Amino acid sequence: MGFLLVGFSHNNCPLDIMEKIHITPKELSGFYNGLPFKSKFYLQTCNRRELIVDSDNPVEAGNIIKDIISERFKLSPKETEIHSRMYMGKQAVKHLFGVATGLKSAVTGEKQILSQMRTSYNEAKSIGALRGSLDGVIQWALFTGKKAHRIMPDSRYPESIAETALDFAVKHHGLLSKRIMLIGAGETIYRIATGIKNINSGLVFVANRNIDKARELARKTDSKAIPLSDIGRVINEVDIIFSATSAPHYILRKELLAKIDSPVTIFDLAIPRDIESTENPLIKVMDISALKKYFSLNYGNRLYEYKKLKKIVDLEVSRWNYDYQVRNTKKRFGVKTNGRGNPDFEGSSCLGEV
Repeated sequence: MGFLLVGFSHNNCPLDIMEKIHITPKELSGFYNGLPFKSKFYLQTCNRRELIVDSDNPVEAGNIIKDIISERFKLSPKETEIHSRMYMGKQAVKHLFGVATGLKSAVTGEKQILSQMRTSYNEAKSIGALRGSLDGVIQWALFTGKKAHRIMPDSRYPESIAETALDFAVKHHGLLSKRIMLIGAGETIYRIATGIKNINSGLVFVANRNIDKARELARKTDSKAIPLSDIGRVINEVDIIFSATSAPHYILRKELLAKIDSPVTIFDLAIPRDIESTENPLIKVMDISALKKYFSLNYGNRLYEYKKLKKIVDLEVSRWNYDYQVRNTKKRFGVKTNGRGNPDFEGSSCLGEV
């Protein structure tokens, strides 16, 4: 079992390091092609960077990956070593299954991670980076995440970073009749916009580089779409800003922030961050690091869900391991297999159900 996973997450990596480890969609193919492994999978979310590979020598693979990360993202070897975690073999599989279910997320049980992992899987497949046994591991992780979300009841607590930030804003700032700006048009902003629609009667702007996407989101949420270039024109009209883009650079720079002349709270949910550091005393910025204490409170509220998710992960890892061993035994005796693995294999029921 030659799986090796190197990961950076909210648990061990500060925000200033995490935002350095960023790969844009245009860079993804080149990144994959530069990795000296036949099968590999990379997952990048706002709170997580995970790279898992299939290698005949996992220990050597771990050293190679850390060297590549240090060189590509301009980290010292010490920074890479301190802020990363490495998992081998079955432990790498278990970690990945935990990620897919939301067990490892800052917001316990979050569902957004599953769609992010599915997107990353499709990208890896289209590039030709993923094959064989590792392909099967990722498919099984996706199956496990889907199973967990099907079994787990809807929670009365926030289930994503977007919902957690919105919950914090409601409890600490109040959103009724507030003037709000949303920057971005991805899933995080969509979740926030949907939530705001149900609790806010004030003016809401949606700003995005692609104005058509901004208009589409604005139409669904009774908001007003503006191009990104118009942010400076309306920024002094809003009380609260939520920003979550995939841009590799700042969206709100200090020159623009210096012009703000009334109190405003900005929720920066992007990594790399969208908001440049500012000394304007009228601005309060809440980035993901600042929200960590609220995430911890969420964990305490959802301890039951955590235990349930852990049980699901443990079961599926056992099922996967059984299947993996059976397939390897068949190969040794010359029985043909498809090389990937199937979470619905016959005989799995002997391991029980959650």
